[in-house]
Formats: sequence, C-alpha cells, structure tokens
Amino acid sequence: MRIPARSTTLAVALVCALCSSSAQAAPVPDAPDRYGEAQQLLEADDFVGAAEIWESLLEETPESADTYSGREAMIINAIDARMEAYRRQVTADGSREPLNLVAAQVALRRYLRAHVRAYGQDRALSVPVQQRAATLAMMLAETEPAPPPPSSAPAERPAAPPPARPPAPERGNGNGLLVGGIGLGVLGLSVGLTMIPLGAALGRNAENIYTVSVINASNTSDDTQRALYLADAREAERAGRTSNRVAIAGGVLSPVLMGTAAAMIVLGLQRRNASWRQGPRVSPDYAGWEATYRF
Repeated sequence: MRIPARSTTLAVALVCALCSSSAQAAPVPDAPDRYGEAQQLLEADDFVGAAEIWESLLEETPESADTYSGREAMIINAIDARMEAYRRQVTADGSREPLNLVAAQVALRRYLRAHVRAYGQDRALSVPVQQRAATLAMMLAETEPAPPPPSSAPAERPAAPPPARPPAPERGNGNGLLVGGIGLGVLGLSVGLTMIPLGAALGRNAENIYTVSVINASNTSDDTQRALYLADAREAERAGRTSNRVAIAGGVLSPVLMGTAAAMIVLGLQRRNASWRQGPRVSPDYAGWEATYRF
C-alpha cells in the first residue's frame, strides 16, 4: 500500500527520523538506560521493540507538569516507530497487516486519557502529537477495504410508459398504499446499506484492538501494564458486541421493511385494479365497451 503525499507531509516534523538505521529518537528525561536500549533497537531496525519500550515508559510515568515534555516525546517516538514498522512489514503478496497501527492507536488513546485526567478537556494537545494523530488516522483509514466498483453492465432500456388513464380519486384506489410501500422500501434499502457496513467496519476495528491488547498482555511481565492491556481488551470486546448489534439490527430491519413494503405495494396494486371494471356491454339500445370506476 502506497502512503499518499498528504500523510508524508503531515509527518515531516518527526521527532525521530525513522527512515534509516541511524535514526535518532527524541530525548526522554529520567530514563537514560531505557532510552539507550530503545536507541540501540532503532539502529538495529527493531522498531517494534523500540516502540514497546516507549509505551512501557509511558505507563510507568504519570502525567504531570514535570513529566509533560518527557511523556510527549515518548508518545511521539512510539507512534513514529509503530508507523515505520507498519511500512516495513510487507507480506509476500504485497499487503500489510495493520496491527502496529492499531497498537499505536491504543497507546495514543491511553495517552489522551491521562492527558484529560491531568489537565481537563480545555488543554489542547501539542502540534507534533496532533500531527502524529492525524497521520495515524489516515493510515488506518487506508487499511479499510475499498468499496466494490460499480457494475459495468449496460443499462437496461426503460420500459414504455403505460397508457394514460383518467385521473383517479385519492380515496379507496390503493394510491396511498403504493406511495407508502415505495417509501418504506427505500427506507429498508437505506437501513441495509448503512447499518450493516457500519457495524462490520466497527467490528473489524474493535477486533484489531482486542488482538493487539491481548498479545501485549501476554508478552509483558509487569502486572500493572498487563492490567491496562486487559482493560483495553475488555473495552474493545464491548465495542465489538455493540458493532455486532448494529450489524444484526440492520440485517433484521432491512428485510422486514422491504417485505412490508412489497406487501403494501401488492395490496395497493390489487385495490387499484379492483377499482376499474372494463368489459363489453350489449343491450337493446346500446352496444360497446364500458369502463366503470368504483371508489
């Protein structure tokens, strides 16, 4: 998958230049040993290992005025490393798994929660963190499957319009059922085309977050960090159940609405046809074709 120019432009102010093996990370105060270990992993092109160290440092460092700059450098380094790992992990068929992007999203979400708890909703994130968040969001959006192309089958020639009939009264001729059935059918189609894909997309995102959180929980030896990963997994599991309900509701409501609409249209056509009576009439003083409209 080729990353568009917009994503590259948003990430030009990287705190760590991750495009070569000599990448330098942003300085992290009060953690020289861990920082040196992460730098060595960067130089060995182990971007996932470096990201895990910075994510661990984030969990061990509470958000405060004294640690603000250090935590900002940690989240920037972690996101940059995860994005570079995603770019480099290409499978044999040329595709990429978005697990590193999802892990960066989990780390960013936890950083935002700590930021809001410490400073409230009114304090905005720094510009570098906002740039990483925007780039990450666009890269995640690009991992979504593309919609199917429109059918190239030739358009059918519209049927000839039926012969004009005399205007019919509005009551008792089935027109109301026809209009209501068509409207209900359009509603049922809209429900099927929106709720089902939306629920499926939300479910995929929740499944990715759950997978990454469970993997991280099984790989860490720190009880506090494992508890945080498992909390993220439970939250993703709840989000997945909600998305499933959305998709199921769309799958149930759409055929019900479409079936009700079809029944209304059939009944309306029957009533409309029943309001017309046509046939030959022969009497001592008249011979011809008679049409009677009943309402």
